[in-house]
Amino acid sequence: MVTNLHSSGAGRHPARLVSATLARRMRDRMGPRNQSHGPACLVIVPLGEVSRLAQRALTAALALGDEVVAVSVQAEPEKARALQDTWDRWNPGVRLEIIDSPHRSLVQPMVAYVRREAGGGREIAVLIPEVEPRHRRYRILQNRRGLLLATVLRARTDAVVCMMPYRLSV
Repeated sequence: MVTNLHSSGAGRHPARLVSATLARRMRDRMGPRNQSHGPACLVIVPLGEVSRLAQRALTAALALGDEVVAVSVQAEPEKARALQDTWDRWNPGVRLEIIDSPHRSLVQPMVAYVRREAGGGREIAVLIPEVEPRHRRYRILQNRRGLLLATVLRARTDAVVCMMPYRLSV
């Protein structure tokens, strides 16, 4: 394949030449852009309760993927039932999966769920909503479970992990 390097300006700058060559090789390996690469993308949204944060996260998730599921890790059966009842009354049009965690662990049950759903080469995205105060002085008071979950998911799964800040006016 002959490429006219001077028309793009790459011939005058060696770094541009290398960059253009690498980009072309990558495009050749990846193939056409509109090709379907298997099952649809599943967007998983970890949630603890029905709230404005949950509503915003689900709206964003529905814009990102073909299928969305909200996942809640609960240690107490009473709270799990109450969440399911509230979810059914709210009816956001998204399936809710409740994972029982008798040891009050959030991270390990979520990692196991993501791995199970990723079976068969399915593309997974995890959208983690996180409350973020506007002023830095209040951030130290915030729970950082979302950051911990994101770090572990990135290390132990092939899921795309996205943090979604929800800024408070405080």
